[in-house]
Amino acid sequence: MFHDKKRMRHLLGWLLSAAVVCLNYSAPVQRFAALPEKLNLSLGQSLLLDGGIASPAQAQDQDVLLVQGDRLGDGFQLDPVSCGSTEVELKLFGVVPVKKIGVVVSPQKMLVPGGQSIGVAMQTDGVLVVGRSDIITRDDQVTSPARDSDLRPGDVILQVNGRDVQNSEHLGRLVEELAGEEPLTLTIEREDERRELSIRPLQEKQYGGWKLGVWVRDSTAGVGTLTYYDPDTGGFGALGHAITDLDTGSLLPVKQGEVLYSTILDVQVGQKGTPGELKGYFSSQDAKVGSIEKNTRFGIYGKAGQALRSEVYEQPIPIAPRSAVHTGAAQILSTVDGDGVKAYDVQIIKVNRQNEASAKGLVIEVTDPALLKKTGGIVQGMSGSPILQDGCLVGAVTHVFINDPTKGHGIFIEWMLETAAAES
Repeated sequence: MFHDKKRMRHLLGWLLSAAVVCLNYSAPVQRFAALPEKLNLSLGQSLLLDGGIASPAQAQDQDVLLVQGDRLGDGFQLDPVSCGSTEVELKLFGVVPVKKIGVVVSPQKMLVPGGQSIGVAMQTDGVLVVGRSDIITRDDQVTSPARDSDLRPGDVILQVNGRDVQNSEHLGRLVEELAGEEPLTLTIEREDERRELSIRPLQEKQYGGWKLGVWVRDSTAGVGTLTYYDPDTGGFGALGHAITDLDTGSLLPVKQGEVLYSTILDVQVGQKGTPGELKGYFSSQDAKVGSIEKNTRFGIYGKAGQALRSEVYEQPIPIAPRSAVHTGAAQILSTVDGDGVKAYDVQIIKVNRQNEASAKGLVIEVTDPALLKKTGGIVQGMSGSPILQDGCLVGAVTHVFINDPTKGHGIFIEWMLETAAAES
């Protein structure tokens, strides 16, 4: 009898555990778990949410937000009334308080969507170390001062003995001028942190010049896509991801740079395993979009030289907060030939509910036959192409799937605007 009761308790324990696991993975619980803790809404934009196992009370401040519909399982709608902040409390099965959602209502932001092909020319702040090299010295020793001093690829050399480094040629002149018996002090930036290194240049055997044993780079250029122009600030955003060095993967710090309109000359069609590419041309004679002020993980930002206009929309369009973006039909604006900006059909097939900025918030799939025929899907040079849904600007294309060029990632426009507004 004792053993029967013990087996029964074990069985009940297993059944209870299984029930808890099943409940946790049930659709209503998953919908409740997916609800964000914070929401940003704009005036004029309503948002429909599904609370799953929970239903909402009215907003704490109904002068800011109205909650429509509170029956369990029916979903509820948030309707902004005025700018401000408030909270919406959710109750388990409509009885027990379990969660609060903070809601901030802001004025409706209007942007001019881009899609134009742009050329990006940028000079770095200091010089970027892209490699280390050996030196054959006058006494036939083979060594590398850079390696001995722990100067690494990805480091940015900002100063030599307190003197600012302008470019790679200037670095060479400073080393020749200052080298001697005493080691030099390099001020470098490594992983967003400034530090100092002591390094002793050596004279090479062949030409007699003083060398550090490094390969450096001080400029870069490429083709991308303009995402937006902000008529309120005169600012622009593009690319949706950082400009990085090809050899080190390091983000290039901006000293000065400019964005110009470019001309698409050819398209390398994307295929499985091989990303395609827009081949464009631009020069200093081309029309200038503006100057680059920031190169960040989430795109490049700067000031336009004059007010920019859309080639597709006569007026600025509203943005949508990430909470309003959903799976389904959308469009991207891009330039893939000499005919200028065009709208192409895509599907948003996944929306990542993020609380922190990332360049991979959306997954899109190109469905437009014309774009698929022209490019095979998403190709290099289309980064920054605006993503539009329900008449709103929701994000920008950032990456292509190498094994499936019809698909790619996008960043929420909210993250780009927050990055543009952040202090450098």
